Amino acid sequence: MKHGFRSIFFFLFFSFNLIQQIAGQNLVPNYSFEQIDSCSSDWSQLMVAEPWFQPTHGTTDLYSNCSEVGNHVLVDVPSNYFGYQFARSGNNYSGFYSVVFFDSIGDIYREYIEVKLLSQLQQGKRYFVRFYLSLAETSARGTGAVGAYFSFDSIIESTFYNLSVVPQIENLGQFIKDKTIWIQVAGSFIATGGEKFLTIGNFYDNENTDTVWVSGGIAFPQWAYYYLDDVCVSQDSSECDITGIQNLSPNAFSLFPNPATTQINLELPISKSGNLIVTNILCEEVMRQPISFTTKSLSLNIESLAKGTYFISLKNEHEVTTTSFIKQ
Repeated sequence: MKHGFRSIFFFLFFSFNLIQQIAGQNLVPNYSFEQIDSCSSDWSQLMVAEPWFQPTHGTTDLYSNCSEVGNHVLVDVPSNYFGYQFARSGNNYSGFYSVVFFDSIGDIYREYIEVKLLSQLQQGKRYFVRFYLSLAETSARGTGAVGAYFSFDSIIESTFYNLSVVPQIENLGQFIKDKTIWIQVAGSFIATGGEKFLTIGNFYDNENTDTVWVSGGIAFPQWAYYYLDDVCVSQDSSECDITGIQNLSPNAFSLFPNPATTQINLELPISKSGNLIVTNILCEEVMRQPISFTTKSLSLNIESLAKGTYFISLKNEHEVTTTSFIKQ
């Protein structure tokens, strides 16, 4: 009897510790691109840093300081075709076009980077997300339109254009235009449950991508090309070493599920009085609900809304906090 009780105790003890370790770990494999099958020697060789891959026809790149053959100067570290940058950690990093302007009519070209997580996300749990970007020297534009999208299945599309999905993590309110240091992009969200894949990039077309001119870049074509390093997803914010971002501000709120069909649930970390306003992509108000100071969570019935993208804002006399969702 004692032996059986001791066995159960140790089983529960180690199970609890295992759960705690999983909750606190970084779920992104090869998060800084250090594990490579071979040295990159040309563009579009992200696949040597498994399990990262390109989800579209966009030719996402891998940069390594061990490149010694072929066109290694194109993808070397720290000096390469797009600029000069040391890895934030280790020796390697990735790179992608966030936006490209080929001509006056704004032809669209995008590059993305995707990976399968070490374990799927758990329903109702908050996850902290962080990655670092540095704008390459050849870039004449800077943008804030870089986000992270979590999906149940891998995204594989035969396109050079933007992926029309709404990222759970968005870089809101800042242009990333520094060409010398690494800038942290981070946020948090509540998982729907079952998300297994992470995709990073710009999910908007040129018309909906704000940019700013940056000196020293190539005049034509114009682009915002970013180096990417140190990607983290965890239930523990300290694991991702998050230093302060809009999605984690006391005024931020999160919603789930996203996309949704009948109802969305909102979580307000610190309650604020004001109005909750839902607008469509034409900026037309389709729903409004007063929020009291004591409200910490609520649900909205969206069955009557047409399918499409909507923006939801918490607005009072001092500030406006906005995020988006998709009605399916």
